[in-house]
Amino acid sequence: MDFFKNFIGKRVKKRKGLKFTWKGALRELKSKYSSVELQHKALEWWE
Repeated sequence: MDFFKNFIGKRVKKRKGLKFTWKGALRELKSKYSSVELQHKALEWWE
């Protein structure tokens, strides 16, 4: 019973939402590549 009281008493940290700091980072490449080509480029850059 003490275990459950202790367990319930602890607070769980809330997860923060996703950060979209990358949003618009590839905007200048939009006219140069199609979306599929950008996906392939992103995979190349990831490795």
